[in-house]
Amino acid sequence: MPLSRVSGKRKGSAEAAQSDSDELESEMLEGILSKSNEESDDATSEPDVFDHKLDDGRSENCDTPSKDEHDLSGEDRVRSSDKTRMVHSDDVFEAGNGPAYRIVSDANGGPRFEYSEIDPVYDSDDTDAQEPANTIGNIPLSFYDCFPHIGYDINGKKIMRPATGEALDALLDSIELPRGWTGLTDPQTGKPLNLTQDELELLRRLQTGEVPQDGYEPYPDMVPYFTGVEEKMPLSAAPEPKRRFVPSKQEAKRIAQLVRAIQEGRILPYKLPETGDKADEGQDYYDVWANEEPQEPHVMKIAAPKLPPPGYDLSYNPPPEYLPSDEEKRAWEVMDAEERDKEYLPAKFDSLRKVPGYAEFVKERRA
Repeated sequence: MPLSRVSGKRKGSAEAAQSDSDELESEMLEGILSKSNEESDDATSEPDVFDHKLDDGRSENCDTPSKDEHDLSGEDRVRSSDKTRMVHSDDVFEAGNGPAYRIVSDANGGPRFEYSEIDPVYDSDDTDAQEPANTIGNIPLSFYDCFPHIGYDINGKKIMRPATGEALDALLDSIELPRGWTGLTDPQTGKPLNLTQDELELLRRLQTGEVPQDGYEPYPDMVPYFTGVEEKMPLSAAPEPKRRFVPSKQEAKRIAQLVRAIQEGRILPYKLPETGDKADEGQDYYDVWANEEPQEPHVMKIAAPKLPPPGYDLSYNPPPEYLPSDEEKRAWEVMDAEERDKEYLPAKFDSLRKVPGYAEFVKERRA
């Protein structure tokens, strides 16, 4: 292990390394250090491996060399002494240019290497991946209404619901509008949704009914591909065929069929619609208020006699002489229906709206 790496550790580890190195011979140590300086380039590229021995899960035995360590050579004993040093959970090491890590105890009491989070630089491939902050997918956010979080990030940590400001904070935010402010809230993260200037311009174009793409002309000028450039010579100098100047046989056959249909009367010429009195001659008009429909006279048809017009006794307010007396009413009620002269008794009412419904209205009157 290089000297620079040994000097960068904790003070306690440096003292332990110094106590171990005093037991070795000075000449052998100088040779080892010189050799380690020559191999510094190779050593920095390889990660250090630490062998830890924990007693009762907490105590550390670092100072006492093991039985196998006495059997090793001087160089191997120096390396083994560096590897057998135990580290606390708050010690952070850097393996050359590699990632920093620290050693903590796991659930079983054994050592566990915990690396710090990787911060990708601009030349990393991860910078182009636009992954959503909330990884719940297409699950409705209403499932998280009763929870303080609104989802989980890519590391499995809960995304807590942002605290809502008071009314005064909302008023101040609306007065001092930041750049890209939309007044909307991102449902995936619960934070204000800030859009770029290009996205705002796209929304404005969609709202006003314009073409979303900037600089696109939906109605360009027509390009005269065939008549735009006047050619001096024809593209084809072949003579025109004779069939272009002779009537088509198929057209002649079709014309003969149309002429035959017109002569037979199957195709009539078009006539303009008539206007004025001539257009009304062929139509029949009916009197909607007439009691009977007019019929043509016929020898074998004899019309039924018409009913006589109603008399004064059928009026709702007849004269007093047409009204029956009490004796006539009792005699009419006692008399059989077939022996009665009239099927009704005259009655008097002050107005027409007081006339009740006639029970025999559906029945026909006698002639």
